[in-house]
Amino acid sequence: MLSAALALAANVITATIDPLAWTQASSIAWPGSERAVTVMDANESWQPPGCEIGLEASDSASIDTYSFHMGEYCGSLVVVMNLSGGIRGGHEARMFLAQHESFHVAAQMYGSLIPVRFLEIDQRIVSRYAEGSQFTDLYSHIDSFTKRITQVGSSGSGCAALEKSLDSLDEDARTYLDYKIFWEWPAEYYAQQVIFPHDYEKYVEVRRNVFASGGDSGSDLFMTGVRVGRALDVLVGRVNWQLRVSEGWTMLDLLLESSGCEARAPGPTVRMKRVEL
Repeated sequence: MLSAALALAANVITATIDPLAWTQASSIAWPGSERAVTVMDANESWQPPGCEIGLEASDSASIDTYSFHMGEYCGSLVVVMNLSGGIRGGHEARMFLAQHESFHVAAQMYGSLIPVRFLEIDQRIVSRYAEGSQFTDLYSHIDSFTKRITQVGSSGSGCAALEKSLDSLDEDARTYLDYKIFWEWPAEYYAQQVIFPHDYEKYVEVRRNVFASGGDSGSDLFMTGVRVGRALDVLVGRVNWQLRVSEGWTMLDLLLESSGCEARAPGPTVRMKRVEL
């Protein structure tokens, strides 16, 4: 799947959206004729074919240890990755990050309905909760919940413990969690399925160690998303849950609803028309 989904030319990656890993790929409203995302390094310049003005190397690339910017440029979807802090895992790790970020811009921003409440988040909340230790208990409950599904096809009677763990979060923590789950879980599941479809343990190793500066802070959030995606594959089928994610549902709320637990509906949604790089 790796060779079919990614093409590497110099330091520019061309990432297509694999319809087997993301069944709603046909709904992406590509801005031009190219059905792929161009992923470039922030430290380098890039001249898009047929475009008079190219993208110049970022002056801040050496200042920000890691950053990811994405949007539309000259009729193409583009991701600019700044990995100045270094990554572990070599070629596979870089491809994994490229697919994750490409999914954000193509499958989500240009291919899905976005709940209004997830269009932005207060960065003070992000700073407070990004480290992730506040969610350790919740991730443990989700892990037990999803294991029962993947092993026996049912969550059993796990709703009470999971709902109690969610209810214990304060308002800002739940705001952060819901926002991150909406954006990050589908992208993480997709990248894992494309790059490590048959080697979950290798995926875990790469995800935990990918950033050379900063350790594995927050990695449990991403890995929990993959486990939930695998459980939803068993519980309702990939086409069904991915359709509803594209309609604005979070993967956590789909897991809860499909298991007979209390879930939150998406609320009002919008479709992004144009995201400038």
